[in-house]
Amino acid sequence: MKFSAVGVVPFIMDQNMIGRIISIFGIHTSDALHIGCAIKNQCGYFVTSDKSLVKNTKKHGLPKGIKVLDPNTFLGVARAKSEVGRSLMK
Repeated sequence: MKFSAVGVVPFIMDQNMIGRIISIFGIHTSDALHIGCAIKNQCGYFVTSDKSLVKNTKKHGLPKGIKVLDPNTFLGVARAKSEVGRSLMK
C-alpha cells in the first residue's frame, strides 16, 4: 500500500466535539481526542488494537465513512487493495 502523504497537521481541538464523542461512545478522553483528530482530518481508516474501542465505534458508527479496524483487519484490506491495484496495472 502506498501512502500519498504522511505528516503533522496542526489541529485545534473542539471541546464540544470531544464531549459529544465521550458521551456517545463512552470512551476515555485520550481515545476521544484520537477519534476527533480522525474525524477532523477526514481519515478513511482509524487503526487501533483496543478491542473495546473497535466494538464501541462499530456499534455507534463514526461519521464521514471512517472505518475503525484492528491492525490485522487493516492489513488485510491494504493487501486486497494492493492486489487489485496491481491487477489493474497489468
